[in-house]
Amino acid sequence: NKSATWELEREEFKQVITMGQATLKASMTINGGAAVAVLAFIGHLASTTLQHANIIPFANAMVLFVAGVALAAIAFGTTYLGQYAHSEDKEKVAQVFQATTIIFVVMSFVAFSLGTAIAYFGFVSLSKTI
Repeated sequence: NKSATWELEREEFKQVITMGQATLKASMTINGGAAVAVLAFIGHLASTTLQHANIIPFANAMVLFVAGVALAAIAFGTTYLGQYAHSEDKEKVAQVFQATTIIFVVMSFVAFSLGTAIAYFGFVSLSKTI
């Protein structure tokens, strides 16, 4: 039955869109939350007896988290452009934007992972000075 097949494909497409949106939001949220948390921690270090602590690893981690937010924001934009191209029946262009979106989201998660690793080593280093 062609109608049932088409309806199933349509529902699957909706599900893919929903999961993509959730992934975009997650990449923005985790990087943004991490950047705010690290910034607050740096502020705390500056206002305590640990003023002379090495904040470089935390600053570097924050840069990566902010980059992750920027990459996620760009991915939101490429998602819009891909959907616009799709609505204009420009499928090749839409596919390029879809691939670009995926790359930016993956890069956002990589930025988060690297930022987390750098922050971890900053905490390890800090614990040795306490």
